[in-house]
Amino acid sequence: MEKNPSSADELKTIRRFMQESTKFLSLSGLSGIFPGIFALIGAFIAWLLILMIRNDIQLIIPVFLVFYGLLVYRKYEA
Repeated sequence: MEKNPSSADELKTIRRFMQESTKFLSLSGLSGIFPGIFALIGAFIAWLLILMIRNDIQLIIPVFLVFYGLLVYRKYEA
């Protein structure tokens, strides 16, 4: 039974993709715990800021700073 070289190449490619995806998904438990802790801290800080805000003008500045920080983070992440 002869094998088609293109089929063998395709199988090698599929195997390589599967191995790369397993390497990517193997994260330690702390990699999931720390972002959760930081999210809870951020939510608590946001809740405190919202309680301190008395009018809409005071709300605009923190919201602008958060969105600006996200844009800068995404720019340098890529």
